[in-house]
Amino acid sequence: MKRQIILGMGAGQCGGNLLASVLDGQPNAKFTHEEPPFLPWYVKAGAPGVRQRLERILERRTERFIGDVASFYLPYVEQAIQFDPDIRIICLQRPCEEVVAGFSRSVDKASTVPTNYWCKELPPGWFDDPIWTRIFPKYDTPDRSEALRLYWSEYYERAKALIRRFPDNIRLWDTTILTTQDGVREVLTFAGIPQGDQVPVTGQAPKPETFAGPISQPVPRYPHPMDPRRCVILVPFSGFIHQECDSALKELERRGYQVRRVGGYAAIDQGRNQMATDALIDGFEETFWIDSDIGFHPDSIDQLRAHNLPIVCGIYPQKGKRALACHIKPGLPGMDFGTRGSLVELLYAGTGFLLIRREVYLTIHRKLELPVCNERFGHAMYPYFLPMVRPIEEGYWYLAEDYAFCERARQSGFRIFADSSIRLWHIGTYRYGWEDAGLERQRFGAFTLNFGPGPGLARETETERPPALKNFAAQYSWPPEKPDVRPSPHRNWLFPGTQEALARSVSQATELIVEVGSWTGRSTRFLAGLAPKATVIAIDHWKGSPEHEQDPELAEHLPHLYETFVSECWNYRDQIIPVKAGSTEGLQRVAENGLEPDLVYLDADHAYESVVKDLNTALDLFPRAIIVGDDLNWEGVKKAVDEVTTQRGLTYEAYGAGWRILRGKQTGQV
Repeated sequence: MKRQIILGMGAGQCGGNLLASVLDGQPNAKFTHEEPPFLPWYVKAGAPGVRQRLERILERRTERFIGDVASFYLPYVEQAIQFDPDIRIICLQRPCEEVVAGFSRSVDKASTVPTNYWCKELPPGWFDDPIWTRIFPKYDTPDRSEALRLYWSEYYERAKALIRRFPDNIRLWDTTILTTQDGVREVLTFAGIPQGDQVPVTGQAPKPETFAGPISQPVPRYPHPMDPRRCVILVPFSGFIHQECDSALKELERRGYQVRRVGGYAAIDQGRNQMATDALIDGFEETFWIDSDIGFHPDSIDQLRAHNLPIVCGIYPQKGKRALACHIKPGLPGMDFGTRGSLVELLYAGTGFLLIRREVYLTIHRKLELPVCNERFGHAMYPYFLPMVRPIEEGYWYLAEDYAFCERARQSGFRIFADSSIRLWHIGTYRYGWEDAGLERQRFGAFTLNFGPGPGLARETETERPPALKNFAAQYSWPPEKPDVRPSPHRNWLFPGTQEALARSVSQATELIVEVGSWTGRSTRFLAGLAPKATVIAIDHWKGSPEHEQDPELAEHLPHLYETFVSECWNYRDQIIPVKAGSTEGLQRVAENGLEPDLVYLDADHAYESVVKDLNTALDLFPRAIIVGDDLNWEGVKKAVDEVTTQRGLTYEAYGAGWRILRGKQTGQV
């Protein structure tokens, strides 16, 4: 019995599934659609190609008629004909604009991020996929629809050229050929299936689609950059997850994060490779790695994400050793932790509490040409975390999976940062903290770990609070014990534009920040993280606003709103001073104590009259302070800001919902 190999192809969105089902419906036939591993568009000399695939199909299938249908066969047609001069290749075609519309719809539906497989240089806001992008060519245009048209044109120009060279092996049909019995018989006859054995299975051609027009800007499914659905929490574990860690993970799930707890991997590098690749395929923009023996506060997730860095981590000690689970940059004399902590660059980071953004993975596999692995087994992955050996002076350095990833990231142009203000615990025989890297079991709100003498950057030291601020803080002391209250309902009210306005207004010289309107302290903690050496005065009456009373879920928390703030900000009590007062009264108390803030952040009552009063009070009392506010998307807030700034001859900068007023020399800041 002579066996017949049949391949199907087409640019995509042109009935490949239908063709595979027609062929597979024939007697003594076995056909698949897009059987892995996928073949890349750009053929590399010496790399596995279609020959190995066809040999495997012949070896593993016993049927007479065998093959596969996929768009990626076009660059390999000549190889396939050289392997089997009697091979038959069926090429389907659909109108260009319908293919453009079909791809646009299916890609947008399948991914949670704006996806573009066809542009050589992706415009800002667009992403590709580590698996699918390699099967398509790339074009010098930022417009996805235009790139798709170029792809369609190139595909069928090349297909027609091949038909002229190999007329007995390859034919081109419109997809509608498969909707009639006569059409199906014509295709099957060309494929070499005897007419007496043919089963004229027909199907419905893809519905005609209309292209809605080019998309000039990507439209993310989750526009808010801090939306928890953009980030997946990855927790590989062996045996069990410590209770303290799992309790925090459950709180993250309550806040809307997807937590993937995956056990059973004998090799942790293989587990991380698979989990990272799966997360990229599923469209997540951020992966947050948390080891199962790390204790953490759920707010620390948002604190790291708010830095908007490609790679950033928290720092924790190794168990039972006087060492940190990271590798510092050579020459760094020491590191401050806790309330004196800040962003610091590392050489390598551990993966116990590590945020990695999507662009890092994609850049690594492009620049370092990482191979896709295990695709034949139905679970493709890239070896981002494969251990490696790095040559160093006088020998070699074996890098385990976490340091190996960091080395690849550095080779690809990325820097690695840590936020040393975040408190983490490494749970073993007891809860190991930063201090265990340097001394015994005492615990501190702030801690400095010295790495010994040597060259490096000069380290900043904490300054004493001035007497006026000390006296003010003494008037608003924290309770002796953390209140026992239920967490408040999670609300993502700190918008990205406001975060940007605040970040642009804080510097290393910032010493005092006044916040008016603190709610449960999310923005307060964000400010404390932005300026870990500054004091933050939080002013609020903690009674809520009229709009909160209309929300039943929030209304039940209003009676103990202050206790919730204290509980949520408990770890920042050395840095935050809570002032229970109305907006104007609280600002006047600050001024009466002789305090001059560097920054005033207004986020209290959104009513027009209240905003006018708060803004005028802040401008009058603190003429040298930068004024930043939120909720410019509220009609009353925008009217008030426009009116006050116009009357005073000032201007303000808008950052989405955020805004800030700069005065004097400050107006030169951007």
